[in-house]
Amino acid sequence: MSGKKGFTLVELLVAIIIIGVLAAVAVPLMRGNVKRAIITEAVSALGTIRTLQRAYFVENGSYQNVGEIGTSGYLAGLSQGDLDGTYFSENCYCVSGGPVNFIAYCFPFPILSEANTAPKAADAQKALQNSTGFSCIQIFQDGSIVSMGIPGSGYE
Repeated sequence: MSGKKGFTLVELLVAIIIIGVLAAVAVPLMRGNVKRAIITEAVSALGTIRTLQRAYFVENGSYQNVGEIGTSGYLAGLSQGDLDGTYFSENCYCVSGGPVNFIAYCFPFPILSEANTAPKAADAQKALQNSTGFSCIQIFQDGSIVSMGIPGSGYE
């Protein structure tokens, strides 16, 4: 062996193979984390809606019926942009309320308005897509959370 410094071709190939194996293991794990982050953002915003609805009920004796937030109006105590997040813009949330109960939804794309304008809206739409093309997360006045068509969400 001469006095040259450096790596042999075999050493470089071994290093590349190790990096490839690590990447093959890490990528699926990261995809699961993104889906959990998307669901967590939706559940957090729906929790805010539930809190506002409960406060409104205490003061007024019924729940608010707003429809698509931002497009149809706002809940009392909610300002424009309060629900805007990384994956969902405020118009992805719908609220239906009445004298004794309410239900709030989070859809990956708005029903009435033109688009989900959140920075990573495409990630949310891809992660929450299912075979029927319809998926959402719901919260009820009792605080129960249900996901419709989102396998592995933890809220089936």
